[in-house]
Amino acid sequence: MRLLAACLGLALVLTAAVSASAPWLAPGSRGSQVSHLQLSLLRLGFSPGPVDGIYGPLTTGAVREFQAFWGLQPDGIAGPLTRQALSEALAAFPAHRQGHPGRNRITALTETALSFLGARYRWGGTGPWTFDCSGFVQHVFALHGMDIGRTSFVQYRTGVPVSISQAAPGDLVFFSTYAAGPSHVGVYLGDGAFIHCSSTRGGVVVTLLSEYAYKPLGFVRMF
Repeated sequence: MRLLAACLGLALVLTAAVSASAPWLAPGSRGSQVSHLQLSLLRLGFSPGPVDGIYGPLTTGAVREFQAFWGLQPDGIAGPLTRQALSEALAAFPAHRQGHPGRNRITALTETALSFLGARYRWGGTGPWTFDCSGFVQHVFALHGMDIGRTSFVQYRTGVPVSISQAAPGDLVFFSTYAAGPSHVGVYLGDGAFIHCSSTRGGVVVTLLSEYAYKPLGFVRMF
């Protein structure tokens, strides 16, 4: 009996280890991998709800829609086949085929920004895990060796202005919110989404421009 119990205990440990290491995301999952899944769905035109790292009903529905479109079993679970299909779909997506001399650097910068999803908002915060809007942007760029200034007003004057039709991932997007002028800033992710440290949402989140309470004041390219 003791041997049987030991074998069952070992089997449970091994099962848990395999489950923990398997690249499966399912309803109830949380974390940065879920945020990346949500952003991928968003870029492909599906609607996973807010990019908040929580695998809820809206994300499940978006995964099902993608799976049905791609000819996969629409079970709402982002297993290896579904995540591979997402990678292939993104690679074939026109916006991701366009060459850009700084694409690798831009990808690295936006991935750094996304790694702070869930970090908390604090007025005057500059990191490493509490920020205000400009402190967050300053910290992300500093991690890539760039000094873009401390405040949103300084950052607005640092780079090269671009039109909304030319805006690309890695550009800064500014808004006039609590004060006139560029009083709020975020990093544009492309496909109408940006990441920012929001005082009303309590931290770093991804938001669609179409759903934000303010229209963009302008976009600025830093490299």
